Amino acid sequence: MLELSATNGPFFLTQKSWFCRQLWLQHMDSVADYVATIGQNVKEDIKVAVIDDGIDGFQENITDNIVSGISFCRYSDSGNLMNAYYVPSGGHGTMMASLICRLCPQVKLFVARLEEYKAPFNKRHITARSAAEVREPGTN
Repeated sequence: MLELSATNGPFFLTQKSWFCRQLWLQHMDSVADYVATIGQNVKEDIKVAVIDDGIDGFQENITDNIVSGISFCRYSDSGNLMNAYYVPSGGHGTMMASLICRLCPQVKLFVARLEEYKAPFNKRHITARSAAEVREPGTN
């Protein structure tokens, strides 16, 4: 478990949590190395749907992996205009896509940006309805 300390200012990672984080990333890189060796024998594309708050489509380590995307997130004062799937409202979807690409560099990403709304205390929430609308690309 990562520990955060708020002593004298903003949160920062303690030495123990930094070590745990680095160890976790080392294990993830080991898995990525293994996937790379078996990936050469895979005949079909590896496809992953990132169903989240969108992804930064201009981030260098994931941009070439994006195949397509869709958005269910409407502009706040608009009836039909949608926010783009490649311009996220937060960083979670981008982080997940980045980790997926780190594990499997040849992955094909399909992005679905879910509908969201502002809840009390300025928190973002996604709707279950928009997640239920996500379909496999190419199906109705």
